[in-house]
Amino acid sequence: VRATMTAEIVKRLKRRADPTRIWFGIHAMDWGWDPDDASRAFAHARGDAPSAAFVDLVRDVSERVRAEVPGARFAMPAYHWGFAPPDGMLVPDHVRVYPMTIQVDYSAALNDARNARLRDGLVRWNEIAQHVTVWDHVVNFGGYLQPTPNLYPIGRSIAWLATLQHVDGYFAEG
Repeated sequence: VRATMTAEIVKRLKRRADPTRIWFGIHAMDWGWDPDDASRAFAHARGDAPSAAFVDLVRDVSERVRAEVPGARFAMPAYHWGFAPPDGMLVPDHVRVYPMTIQVDYSAALNDARNARLRDGLVRWNEIAQHVTVWDHVVNFGGYLQPTPNLYPIGRSIAWLATLQHVDGYFAEG
C-alpha cells in the first residue's frame, strides 16, 4: 500500500510545475476504522492513539516521495478516531497536521474547560508538529440557514490558538 501510494503521489506531484508550493493531502476515511491487531498494538504502545498508525504511514510515505520529489510537503487530518495525538512520535516539519473540531461545546471557546478533550489534543498536536492548521466547524450542520450563536467563542478560540507556537493557520468551516 505504501509503495502504491508513493508511486501515485510522485506521479501527481511531477505533473506540477513546482510541487514544493503545495501541501499534498493524505487523507484517511476517518469516520470509522477497525484496526487490525498489528495496528492496534502499534497504537497501544503510543498512548492508545489510533492516529499513531496514520502518522507512521504519512511519515513513511512522505519520506519515500521526498526521495524522488525533494521539497515535497504533505498535509494530514486529525479527526474522529485520528484526533488524539500519539505519544512518543514527532510529525516531520514537511507535514502539516490539521486537527478538526468535533464533539465540542460550540457555545464555549475551544480552550474552555467544557472542551478539555479538544483543547488538550490541540495542545499536544502543537507539541509534536511544526505546522498545525486548526479546521474549526463553526457552522450549524443541522440548519445551514440558522445562525449559530458562537461569534464570541470563535474570537476567543482564535486568540488562544494564536498563543500556540506551531498553530500557523485557522480555517472556519461556516
